[in-house]
Amino acid sequence: MNPLSLSNHFGRIDLVASSSTLWRYRIKATGRSIAIAPPVFEINGVPVTASLKKIRPADNPRKLSNGAIESVFVGDLAKVAGARLQLTFRVIPDNPVVRFKYELQSDRPVSLTKKSGHDAAEYFRYSTRGLKACREIRLSEFDESIHSFRLIERDVFPSAFAESLGIMGPLFVASGEKETVLAAYEHGSQTPDAFVQFQLAPDRSVSVRAVKGNYCRNRLVDAENPFDTLWFQFAAIKGTGNELAPHYRAFVLRHLTLNAASRRPWIFYNTWNYQVVEQEDLSRLNDRREDVGRSRRGASHGH
Repeated sequence: MNPLSLSNHFGRIDLVASSSTLWRYRIKATGRSIAIAPPVFEINGVPVTASLKKIRPADNPRKLSNGAIESVFVGDLAKVAGARLQLTFRVIPDNPVVRFKYELQSDRPVSLTKKSGHDAAEYFRYSTRGLKACREIRLSEFDESIHSFRLIERDVFPSAFAESLGIMGPLFVASGEKETVLAAYEHGSQTPDAFVQFQLAPDRSVSVRAVKGNYCRNRLVDAENPFDTLWFQFAAIKGTGNELAPHYRAFVLRHLTLNAASRRPWIFYNTWNYQVVEQEDLSRLNDRREDVGRSRRGASHGH
C-alpha cells in the first residue's frame, strides 16, 4: 500500500505534494475525488500557502481506544526554509468521517501575524461544484422558548455563494444527485459569535477560516513552540444527507473522543448548566434504588 494513503470501507485519502492540493478524499462507491487545499498562514506579515515537499510518515500508525487509526505525516514547506507542517488523521474503519488537524513547526523563529488587524489563517478549502443542495448545521443556537441550546439546520442558497457570505456552522453539508459531502470544525462558540467560519465563494468553493481568537498577534513559532490548529472533520459518501446522518451520529457517540466515560447515559436535572455529581452522591443514589426495590418487592408480596 502507498505509505501516503489511508483507506477505510467508504473512502481513501491520498496525500499530494502540489501547490493547490494537500490531500484528496476519494469516495470508493462513486469514484468522485474531492481535493483539499493546503492551509494558508500569515507568516511574518506575508500570506504563505503551506504547499509541501518531501511528505513522509512521521510515525507508525496506531490504534486508539475509540477504534480510530491515527496516522501522522510531515512535510517541508516549499516557501519557508526550516518550516514544516505535520498532518494528523484519525480514520475509523467502518465510518466515513475523518478527523484531522495540522501543526505548524519551524526550526527558525517565525511569527504568525495579523497585518489587517484580525486572524489571517485559512485552514482548508474544497469545492462543492455539482453539489447543489447545501445546508448549514448549527449546534449552539440558543432558543429562548425552551431556555436551552438546540440544533438548527438552514438551507444555503446559490445567492450565498454569489455574494461570498460567511457561514458559521460548525457543520456544512452539500449534496448532489449521487453524493453528499460534510465538513466541520470543532469549536463551540455560541451563534453568532464566530471564532471560525465557512467562507463561500462564487466559484462554489468553501473554505474554513479563522475569524478571531485562533492565535495571538505575532505568535512565535519555533522549535519549542509549534502552532496547533483546531480539529476538523471531513466525510463523503454515496447517498443523501439523511443517509450520512446516522454515520455522523455514530462518529460523535463512539469515535469523536478518547474519553468513553463522557458518553455514558447519565441523566441530570440541569439548572443553568449546573451539572455536578460527586461519587458520594452516586453511591447514595444507588443505595436509594436498592431501598426502593426492596420496598416494592415487599409491597407486592403483601398483596
